[in-house]
This record gives sequence, structure tokens and C-alpha cells, in this order.
Amino acid sequence: MNKTRKIAWLWTIAVCALLSLAASRTEATSADQLADMLGISRDTASYSISGEKWVDETRKTLAKLTGKIGVPEMIKIGAPAYRHIRNLAEQGASFSVFPELVAGELSKVAEYGDVRPKFDVKSERYAKRTLLKAASYVPVKIVRRIPILEARTVIGRGWFIQYSPDKAVIKTNGVKLSLHELGHAFEHSDGRLLRLREEFYENRTQGKALRKLNCFSLPFGYGPDEKYRAGFVDRYMGKEGGVEVYSCGLEYVFFNSRDIWHRDPEVTKFILGSLIFYGNHFY
Repeated sequence: MNKTRKIAWLWTIAVCALLSLAASRTEATSADQLADMLGISRDTASYSISGEKWVDETRKTLAKLTGKIGVPEMIKIGAPAYRHIRNLAEQGASFSVFPELVAGELSKVAEYGDVRPKFDVKSERYAKRTLLKAASYVPVKIVRRIPILEARTVIGRGWFIQYSPDKAVIKTNGVKLSLHELGHAFEHSDGRLLRLREEFYENRTQGKALRKLNCFSLPFGYGPDEKYRAGFVDRYMGKEGGVEVYSCGLEYVFFNSRDIWHRDPEVTKFILGSLIFYGNHFY
């Protein structure tokens, strides 16, 4: 064996060894680190780490999408990721924070990276910091759709106010709430997603009566005219018109609030499917 062939052979062995090590220690070696070590693309590194059937299944589903994309299609896209992540969690996977587990797995089927929301100069430091953390949980192509944000810190309920297609205000007080309000920013960036959330809500609550969000008619907590329909893991998610289905869903899926991964697999798959769908080449 000549010297050139020997070097090539040793390099091949080294690459295979590194890929094998990464596959067995996913928590310890990220796709970015592996890509840097081997000088290969992040997508290739992510796929090498995962090596799982659910990744192939998801990509095949995306490739076959034609015509109208509705709620059933979104749920179908998200189903393999749902099964896989729930299985990891139930096996006691050694991930310290659940949002990082969800985002880490989604990065195998959608592009993640250092893309940040754009902030207005009036934005407050703490609100910006929590929004940046929340934005790191979603694919970069979704972050790019978010309008310029004026980030404000608030005590109590958060708010999202769309001033124009290119400018919005978010009032927040933590990462969970920031992710919730970013859900509003994202859904308002695409009329199709607004229709999907309404479709999901109408299908789930058909024939159910409107009720006041305030319990026992107590005059605090929500406005006197705020109402909901039953059918979700909490009342607020069922707010009239489906206006909180997506934002609550995004928050709950990443933090497993209200034990949504067990109590409402359909919503969970819908949210995961939308992140994968919009996190790829769909606009």
C-alpha cells in the first residue's frame, strides 16, 4: 500500500470512529461540534448523529407533500418526531432541560443556527434576553419570519401587538411567556397558519358552548368578555376563535406544560409538524 492510499485509509477509519462515537454520545457531542471536527455540513452531521428511522420518515413525508396543506398533513409531519421524543423522555434520557431535548431532536429535520430576531432600539434588555432564548428553540427559517420587535418587560399577562407587517410589540416576563408571544408573531406572519389554527379549533370545539374565562364570575384574571370553549388541556388554550391554540401549544410543547405530551398528542403533533414544515423550504 503506497503512502497516499495509507493516509486516505487512516483518515477514513478516523472519520468512521468519530461518527460512531457521536452516535453513541448524542448528549455530549452536538452536530455543530461534529461538523467542525470533520469539516462537513451541519445537515450531514445531524443525520449522522441521529441515524434513526423517524428522520427518514419525516423527510419522505415532506417530499411527498402536494396540494393543500391542512391540519391532517401537519399532524402527519409531526407524528414521527412526537413518537421519538416522547420515547426518549419516557426512557429517562439524560437531558437537563426539556426544551433543549425538543429543539435538539427537531434540529435533525429542520435548520437551526445563530439567527436572532431583530429588535427596535426601544427594546428593554431583560425582555430581549428572554426572547432571544425562546427564539433559539425554533428553526431559523421561522425566526426570519418574525417582524422587528419592540421588547418590553411586563408584570402579569404578556401581550403581542402587531403594528404593521414589519413591526410588533411583545410584552413578556420570562422565557416561557416569550415563546408563547413569539408563537403569535410567527402565526401572524403567514395567513395559512392563521387558517390552520382556526381549522384545528373549530374541529376540536364543534358543538361546545362558549363559557366565560373567569371562574365563578369573579371580576379578575380575564376581561368580562373573554370566553372559551372546552376541549383543550386548559381553558385559555380554548379561547374563543382559536386565537391561543398555536401560541399556547408552542409554549406547552417545549415545556410539557399541563403534561400536554400525554394529555393531548394531537396538539403536540400539530405544533411539531408546523415547526418542521416551516423550518424547511416552505414559505
